[in-house]
Amino acid sequence: MPRVSVVIPTYGRPDNLKRLLDKLEHQTFKDFEVIVIVDGDRETFEALSDIKSKKPYPVKLEIIPNSGCNIARNRGIELAEGEIIAFTDDDCIPDDDWLENGVKYFRQPKVVGVEGVIYSERKGDATHRTPQILERKNIVHGRTANMFYRKDILEKVGGFDHRFTIEISRGKIGYRGDTDLAWRVEKYGKIPFAKDVRVFHPVDKITLRKGLKDSKCFILTSLLLKKHPDRFKDVIRLTFFPLTPSVPLKIFWMFLGLLKGSESCKEFGGERLVGK
Repeated sequence: MPRVSVVIPTYGRPDNLKRLLDKLEHQTFKDFEVIVIVDGDRETFEALSDIKSKKPYPVKLEIIPNSGCNIARNRGIELAEGEIIAFTDDDCIPDDDWLENGVKYFRQPKVVGVEGVIYSERKGDATHRTPQILERKNIVHGRTANMFYRKDILEKVGGFDHRFTIEISRGKIGYRGDTDLAWRVEKYGKIPFAKDVRVFHPVDKITLRKGLKDSKCFILTSLLLKKHPDRFKDVIRLTFFPLTPSVPLKIFWMFLGLLKGSESCKEFGGERLVGK
């Protein structure tokens, strides 16, 4: 039984995913398995059909109907055999000592999760989107490009909330569900910020038209606030910082969600919580 299960949801980026799987061969920590959940993309699934026989580490590969990354990650949790689950995205590149450094923090009995550094080739702006996190100022972001959790705690809190799912131009995506999960897990112990647990996340180029069209995902911030009213100040910080041209859109959609109530998430494409 592996110590760590690396869970990777994927949709429409087979070349990036193959690059990530190749990179994982160089991890200095070897006691791990990889679980790839293909989110309804048959082309990617078929391109990976022989991946299990080509990798030196165990690989589990499964395709599900297009449901968004929250449901895909929950399926990965169900399949995981490791006591620690490491999440990353299909277009990311972890440092070679990513797993080795992440696992060591769990030697501390009160640690239930680890949040690592996410770095990119440049800062985000109006035409470049990046989830870059180089440091932490009091708030656990929980971005699943680079997060570790104890599996038993994930099962205790029920995994990702499927309601943090919305349909945009590239299909169903998750937004703020990773932060919601981290805040629920945090109630059971500590989630340190680990500067030596590093993942590279490339910048995503966007057009103004696409950015405006896809900005409706920000409405899910209202659901985060509804679930965590005691963390109002943290939600505001996540909305206003870093200061980018998208901040006015974030504010607009958050307040629209609050005005319309929780059903606004369903109206704009959000999935209801399944099996909870």
